[in-house]
Amino acid sequence: MFTGIVEATAVIQRISPFEIDEKSRQGIKASLEESTAYVLDLKLENPGLYAQCKIGDSIAVNGCCLTITACTAPNLQFVISYETWALTAFSHLKVGDLVNLERAMLLEQRLDGHLVSGHIDAACRVSEIKEMGASKDIFVCIGAAYRPLCIKKGSITIDGVSLTINDINELPSGEQELRFTLIPHTISVTRFRSVRVGTLVNVEFDMLGKYVQRLMEKN
Repeated sequence: MFTGIVEATAVIQRISPFEIDEKSRQGIKASLEESTAYVLDLKLENPGLYAQCKIGDSIAVNGCCLTITACTAPNLQFVISYETWALTAFSHLKVGDLVNLERAMLLEQRLDGHLVSGHIDAACRVSEIKEMGASKDIFVCIGAAYRPLCIKKGSITIDGVSLTINDINELPSGEQELRFTLIPHTISVTRFRSVRVGTLVNVEFDMLGKYVQRLMEKN
């Protein structure tokens, strides 16, 4: 579990297909032969975080819960499954891009953001960015099916950052456009300082809202 409060950013050093040795490959069903996992290598911008990480730890990378598979200061390595690759914005990232990082929460710590599972619901595009002095308003379009999971002043996670929905506007296409306001601190310590219009971001809707929606469907 995570909180949506980003601890550090890292720069992508490499994204490449995961190489499977021939012996292991023989045991893979033919239907999975085209399902490729990927290796993600990151270089921490805050090397101090490295001392608190170890192989097997869960880290939210742009809001997606991944497992550390290798540590060589100041680098961290992860393997992205084909399922995660297909359902998130990772396939649109490239070497040199920034990503947000958060370690799994401790039960005794303050919950400064909101409860975040690290399981991405959708990859959505940034439709507009407005400079508001030192702050920014950022707009993200979501599919109409996700509208019941969004409420004004409710919580949502965008690329691993816990944000508050300021407005929800219905577009002619049937999509919903969500507006968020980023304070200067959030911009400076997250990848939002490099996000542009058209950027694909990982979205996780509020966990409690998803459970309520499921219960309502059952009834």
